[in-house]
Amino acid sequence: MKNILFITDEEIHPTSGGIERVVDILSRALTATNRYKCYAAYINEYSKIQNTTEFVEKIKLTENNEINDLSAFIERNNIDIILNNQIKSKNVKHIALILRTVADKHAIKIYYVYHTRPSFELIPTSYNILFNRLVFNNKITSLKDILSQITVSVLGKSWANKLIRNKYQPAYLYSDKVILLSEKYIPIYAELVKAKSFEKFIAIPNALTFNYYIQTEELNKKQKHVLIVARLDEKSKRITFALKIWKIIEKTGQYQDWKLIIVGTGEDEVFYKKIATKLKLKQVQFVGKQNSEPYYRDASIYMMTSSFEGFPMTIGESMQMGLVPIAFNSFEAIYDLIEHNKNGIIVPNNNILLYADYLMSIMKDQNLRNNMANCAIDSCKKFKMESVIKHWVELFETSN
Repeated sequence: MKNILFITDEEIHPTSGGIERVVDILSRALTATNRYKCYAAYINEYSKIQNTTEFVEKIKLTENNEINDLSAFIERNNIDIILNNQIKSKNVKHIALILRTVADKHAIKIYYVYHTRPSFELIPTSYNILFNRLVFNNKITSLKDILSQITVSVLGKSWANKLIRNKYQPAYLYSDKVILLSEKYIPIYAELVKAKSFEKFIAIPNALTFNYYIQTEELNKKQKHVLIVARLDEKSKRITFALKIWKIIEKTGQYQDWKLIIVGTGEDEVFYKKIATKLKLKQVQFVGKQNSEPYYRDASIYMMTSSFEGFPMTIGESMQMGLVPIAFNSFEAIYDLIEHNKNGIIVPNNNILLYADYLMSIMKDQNLRNNMANCAIDSCKKFKMESVIKHWVELFETSN
């Protein structure tokens, strides 16, 4: 039996989203094989959350004693493999060399697991959106606030070079393998770090979340709901696009029996509600942070307008639950999940009018929805946990 140590920025708990949720699911699946024991080390602690994920043992890393803390923890627990899941650049830069030093001392393999699209930081954000976001959220206190929000768009390549030094390159140099969510991300990451070959890279997708699939006979029981499940953050999720698309739909007056339901919370929740009010939207519901499963079960269409994603778990969840997903081609891995016009819809990035047209074509045709939903249910099964976990086991058992 091998012992695996997960390194993360945040303490892991199952009710969170993103990286923490992926690590929770993966650690449980690895433990269930009876071949691995899972341990955790993290920097930030959730002091107010009781249901943190169970590991054999956990350690909170202190700022001044990471080497001694990690070394003692690793030696005491006979760690064989480190999965570094950090994404915050300051942590990656600081921890990567420490991990390498400790791992070399104990002959341990380090795998850096990158949970989103490489170079997502360079995706431009509209100045108007950034300014309005600050105004609506009452966060403008000085010109410095505005400038800090548009730095990404203004400094593009200069900032990219800094990112390569501070995050991508240390993780690449000091890890035995870099694990990405799609093969399509390998050349992107390789270019960032100027890798001479792809030998150090491997692609393993996220697994499906639910352990069941909705049945075909249940599709006719679905409601006329279009669903968004997301962290309410404009930089990545672009819910403003969804609201503008929905405005086009409401303006036709033909879909008054449909609702757009938005599940989730985040720093831009107030901003989005004010945008919805400004657009005079009548068929939009913000329901806050909820168990998403009942909403998937009721809804017919899943809507994603993100500016970038890694390998979105919500798309897989929606397909399991018989929703037809529609998304922009704003990230390469969308083509791993959706085959256009078969199990979902892929829209050229930023084309709001075309997105609205596609959405309305699905909304008005139940037979089309059901056919695509059945295809979605079948096609997503290749990402079931039993299949994905085999890739991890193969990596752990064959790497030299």
